[in-house]
Amino acid sequence: MWLDKVNTWLKRHGFLAWLLDFSVLMLFAMIMGILVFQIPFLPTYSKSNYVFPLFINILVLLYYAYGSILRENSAKRSTSLKDLVNPLLYINPMVLLLHYFGVRSRRHRPLLPLPTLDHRYVWFPIATYIIFFLIAAVITIASKGSKKK
Repeated sequence: MWLDKVNTWLKRHGFLAWLLDFSVLMLFAMIMGILVFQIPFLPTYSKSNYVFPLFINILVLLYYAYGSILRENSAKRSTSLKDLVNPLLYINPMVLLLHYFGVRSRRHRPLLPLPTLDHRYVWFPIATYIIFFLIAAVITIASKGSKKK
């Protein structure tokens, strides 16, 4: 298959493979940034503190799909739904903790802690973390149950 030849060539040219992967990640981040931050849900949700979980979850899904479908050799390629949502089981609890306590640098705080956000809208980031985690957990449990049968 032509994709295996391209991946073999990219393995021999590591810098070009890194450049391609980084370019795809930046492209996905820009597309997600435009979709999430420029399309108005409600005026309050256009702030990054509220839609950050949606941004990070969809970005991880897109990039992991790219990596597992296009960058793996056909012998190792895993395109099952369980394998695509598996990173969400690990990322959501960690990012929820970071978002709960906030992330700051020396000069400013780019991600405010969840308790300091407006109490009328704080449900959106929390619900996003929980929904993506639960979807990944249900798919993982369902796929393990179907393999036992």
